[in-house]
Amino acid sequence: MAAETTFTTALELLEKSKRTRASTGIRDFDDILGGIEVKRSYLFYSNGGVLADLLALKIAVNSLLPLERGGLGGQAIIIACSDYRSDRTIVDTYFIGECMKSAGLEPEEHFKRISIAGCYNLEQLKAASIMLTDQIEALKARLVVLLQPVKLIKNWEDIKRLNGVLWRIRSICMERDAAFIATSKCSGRKVVLRIPVPIGTYFKHLFNFIIYLKRSKLPGYAYAYLVKHPLLPRIRRSFEVRLWGD
Repeated sequence: MAAETTFTTALELLEKSKRTRASTGIRDFDDILGGIEVKRSYLFYSNGGVLADLLALKIAVNSLLPLERGGLGGQAIIIACSDYRSDRTIVDTYFIGECMKSAGLEPEEHFKRISIAGCYNLEQLKAASIMLTDQIEALKARLVVLLQPVKLIKNWEDIKRLNGVLWRIRSICMERDAAFIATSKCSGRKVVLRIPVPIGTYFKHLFNFIIYLKRSKLPGYAYAYLVKHPLLPRIRRSFEVRLWGD
């Protein structure tokens, strides 16, 4: 028996993509990215990685909103990778709470809608990735955030191992209608228009979108540079996004 093939129109696909996008909570950012879409993968990176993590956490909170308010209407999963010898905290829960208040969400009610796992080595991250399918289904999660997986790289062999884990996480998100966001730090190299490349640039093929964040002189603001986009030219626009502060 021949396998059945179904067709759909481009308009139907466009309308479906609109229904499965979340606002980042930052209007200018939405204008360039079109929001955060399920079955898409995003890499945010910055000097030291802090700004990238803040943006990812802000988006995780915004994804909790119902569809009619620009969210994804589901829960979020955060997998935080950490070097326990240098990292004091693994996830900034205070910042998450402030983002919830800004989004009109009551922290005491909505903290339970974010599931957090901490990984201190590649073995733990691999185990978390194996459990991810069940977690997404159980929680009805629509977004998976992976904070700083490159911190787990200790040698060249780890690069290959991490690549396999990232492929697994990305594939699971694609299959389960979830968006995937990862964060990284800048490397010391600058290649185009003095824009540094992320640590883990060898993983860039895994991501549909890559954004570089640079701290602005204005308190609480950062510049965001579009490094990779499936439709737009590379590094054509920059704008300011507010990540924290009153």
